[in-house]
Amino acid sequence: MSKSYQQNYQSDKIELQFLTVAFKFINAANKLAKKYFNNKKNTKHLKKDETLVTTADLEISELARKILSKCLDEKYIITEEYLDNLNALIKNNTLKNAEYLVFIDPIDGTRNYANNIPFYGISLGILKNLKPWLGIVSFPELNELFYADSKNAYILKYPYKIE
Repeated sequence: MSKSYQQNYQSDKIELQFLTVAFKFINAANKLAKKYFNNKKNTKHLKKDETLVTTADLEISELARKILSKCLDEKYIITEEYLDNLNALIKNNTLKNAEYLVFIDPIDGTRNYANNIPFYGISLGILKNLKPWLGIVSFPELNELFYADSKNAYILKYPYKIE
């Protein structure tokens, strides 16, 4: 992690922890996406809503829950493939109580990914008090990562180091 990145968040240890864990997830998700890209083990099928889902989508969703639950209750982690948490928050009228909400699109551009076209990404967004706070979009095959918080926007080219 760059010094400027750390300096931006020194005053808020919770935000720094979120950023660190979010980047840990993105790095692990990139590796998983690359592992399944153009791999016969990356099966694909249609969901009930007729949209495509792959093995990588499902595994990255599980990875998000595993890694991000280290700093946030799992009920506040919503992935495109598992919307149950969001539906429960809405049904129970507890969405407004969430200090942080994390939204993940495990493979943004699933159709490209499933057809071995390298233009796909991994997207993560965090709301703080129901307002946009952090967004990260990684493009594993292009070796690029973009992120923005409520103050700044950044682009990183691989390899990059996040400590």
